[in-house]
Amino acid sequence: MSKQLNINVCRTRSGYNTTTDALRGSFRQYLEHADILRDTNGVTRSMYCLRHTYSTFRLVSGTDIHQLATQMGTSVKMLETFYSKVSPQMNAAIHSGRLETMWREDQED
Repeated sequence: MSKQLNINVCRTRSGYNTTTDALRGSFRQYLEHADILRDTNGVTRSMYCLRHTYSTFRLVSGTDIHQLATQMGTSVKMLETFYSKVSPQMNAAIHSGRLETMWREDQED
């Protein structure tokens, strides 16, 4: 994408535009409420963590890495570097026929 649009994509339930700061604040409150504000290394989680979660879920569900790289605006090499640990899990599930079962079970939870 060579052109950025200046439009609001996040709105409140009543239809008002919301700010990035408000979203960050709500996200932090949720993490505090769920008692998961910090990761296992003590680092405070941020909304950027959602990008990592999304890419991990997509790879585990069998999304083509080339399509994911294009969608996320990154390179296949970058995805391979950061998510190489997902690939063995995914390949084992695919070859054993468990991938579809795992995905179905996740959707039911």
